[in-house]
Order: sequence, then structure tokens, then C-alpha cells
Amino acid sequence: VTLLEVAENTAYQEDLLRRIVAGQADGFRVTGSMMKLSSNRLIFNSKLPEQLDRVLRDLLPAADRREGEIYSTNSLIKLEQIGDVGKDKDELTDADVLRMANLYTEARDDLRKLFFMLPAGVQEESKRTFREMRKAEEAKAAAAEAADAAKSSGV
Repeated sequence: VTLLEVAENTAYQEDLLRRIVAGQADGFRVTGSMMKLSSNRLIFNSKLPEQLDRVLRDLLPAADRREGEIYSTNSLIKLEQIGDVGKDKDELTDADVLRMANLYTEARDDLRKLFFMLPAGVQEESKRTFREMRKAEEAKAAAAEAADAAKSSGV
């Protein structure tokens, strides 16, 4: 499930960065320190290194582990590189921001390749769990929104 969550997060981040470069983010810009913090948090909060180790050790067929290690390592390296692109810069160039967006794409591609190396049953269970988690999050957000609306209308 972690692979799917991180892949979703990288898609969101990539889209945001591309919108920033295209001038479609209402003037929002990112700094090198913001992106360093963001990529570090993604890796840390998702426990991605530990989850990738578990995938390689417990879920991936033994014959595929070497190739899986390559995808696993590459995805982590690319996520870490995102924070390094602008680490010493307050102001990022559009080229810097595009490089970060491309690194998100590359990391997601490596995670996708690793995910599709998993046995079909593991993939299906992960997708099912991921969908259930998203559905629960959406229900929670809708309930919070309804509570806010009721509070503002004085109900």
C-alpha cells in the first residue's frame, strides 16, 4: 500500500511543480528548503525505506529481488535528489522546478515497476486496501465539511 500512497503523492507533487512553472499556481512558488523538507517528509512519514525492504524481503519472488533492489534504490535516490536540486537556493529557477517534477516522475516509474513485479494477489490486495483508505478519507473529509457548514449556518 505504501508504494501506491507514495506514487499518488509523487503524482500530486509533480503536477503542482508543473503548474508552478506554467504560471497556473496563483503565484505560488517553492524554495529549495521547502522541497528538501517535502521530500524528506515523504520518505520519513511513509517509512519508505523500511517498506521497500519489506517488499524486497517478504513479498517479491526471490528470482526478482535483484531487479527489485534496483528499482527500490533508484526510487529513493530520485526522491532524495529532489531536495538536493535547490538545497542552497532560496529562489528556484523554472529549470530547477522542472528537474524536480521530472525526478518525481522517475521515482514514480521505478515504484510502478517494482509494484508490478509483485505477485498478482499482493497487487490486488494492495489496490483494494488503498481504495478503502481513500474512501474512508473522503468520508471523513465530507463529514468535517458538513460539520463546518452546519457551524457557519448556526445549526
